[in-house]
Amino acid sequence: MASSKGRKKLSVSEIARNTAHFQRWAHHHHHSAASMDDLPPDMLKQVERIFNTRGRLPYAVIDKTSDYHSALKLLSPDLLVFLEAAYSQDPGLFSSNSEPASHIYHDLTLVYEAWAQEMLMGSSNVIWSEADRANSVYSLIRKAGIRKNRLRHQCRLGLPKSRSSDKAKGADVLAARVAIPDAVLYLPRTQLEELWKNRDSPYNVLATHNSAIPFNHNSTPAAKAPQRQSFEFASSVWEDKKADHAGVEDAYRQNQMSTTALARHLRAFKVPAPVIGLVWAEGSVQAHVDWVERKSEKVSVFSARYSPPRADNRRISGASAASSSPDFAWNLKKEADILSVFLLVRNIDEWTSTKFRDLIIRKVTKFAQHVQEGKVEFAVWKTRPKGRWSNVSSIAVDDDDVAAEASDDDHADSPPSSPKRSNRKSVRKSIPAKVGTRKKIVTKSPPEENTHKRDASASAPLPSQRVLRARK
Repeated sequence: MASSKGRKKLSVSEIARNTAHFQRWAHHHHHSAASMDDLPPDMLKQVERIFNTRGRLPYAVIDKTSDYHSALKLLSPDLLVFLEAAYSQDPGLFSSNSEPASHIYHDLTLVYEAWAQEMLMGSSNVIWSEADRANSVYSLIRKAGIRKNRLRHQCRLGLPKSRSSDKAKGADVLAARVAIPDAVLYLPRTQLEELWKNRDSPYNVLATHNSAIPFNHNSTPAAKAPQRQSFEFASSVWEDKKADHAGVEDAYRQNQMSTTALARHLRAFKVPAPVIGLVWAEGSVQAHVDWVERKSEKVSVFSARYSPPRADNRRISGASAASSSPDFAWNLKKEADILSVFLLVRNIDEWTSTKFRDLIIRKVTKFAQHVQEGKVEFAVWKTRPKGRWSNVSSIAVDDDDVAAEASDDDHADSPPSSPKRSNRKSVRKSIPAKVGTRKKIVTKSPPEENTHKRDASASAPLPSQRVLRARK
């Protein structure tokens, strides 16, 4: 068997396509399968509201005695047939207590167009690509459902640091630094201005108390730090794949790597919020919920496939949920199901701009206060990008510094150790090495040289260090 150093470094897609690789990746990130019933009570209440689509459509659109039904019959007969078919499949989607039909009419026409495109593509002999379906079907549902937040397509996410103390054994799967899901739902930056705009804002407090680490890189789940100092938070990640069984499972594993990044980002700022994952696969949609929680003295990321409650209001719990069959999915060829997915996307959008945002404001503000009071320290949660940190002039936190990550494991009662500094004395480049020896000599770079090109002899210098290879 090849050593870890001899293994090929794997990309996110390569890890996701191989169950053994993904299990090793999950092990190093303390990631485990769970069920919906394993969610902490407060999170479970939030998740149940997000997935509750009952009674969200106006009954007036299918009530034959209403004026709105008469107008639809005259102006949009195809849409009316579509809505009546959905009612016959699932009457619980409709209610007389929902918003007025006029407020949702435009969105319903988009969903109907998406359904018509799905039916057309499904009946065709043409082999449609993932991108074809995303552009013709998924985009219409997403446009109808997303109104208040920003959906970023092909957004690069920075993957989290490993929690394992033995990273050498997972070097090949831990080499992946960036995931690129098909869509990520972000809160608009303007909705979080109070966290970063003022002089005494939580952002400035945390950045000041962490001047030796790349805080702007860790303030966002995106792989690239924002150009202006600010926070970025995301609530949901979506992956599009072909519908064969292997493709769906690959997409689920790949999406879990992305949701893990979002969950770890939230945890770094002590925000106890779930992350919603959606897998869109050639006419079907599956969902999963991921979160971070302390279990058995270990902080872990858990992922639960969504399944609706059974008649007795219970779900399959424990490890058996991960292997239960078949996995629940909405079928976009069914009128009621595609409307349910639209309502789910709408709920995610609404929750993101209200409950999720309020939780972030409250928890990040409190966390910054604790940092300022010296009760806890912020710990780097994200892998280091290739090259130099953009905002570090003196020291970089090593990915292997497990002690520095201790504060990521909760609360203010146990502040983490500071990153270890080298005890080696500074050695000038002009000092020759001993004859017949070959070793690394570490020397601090002057501050003005931090933006210069790295020395040609350096193999992997830290931002504040230059490695000189002295040889005969």
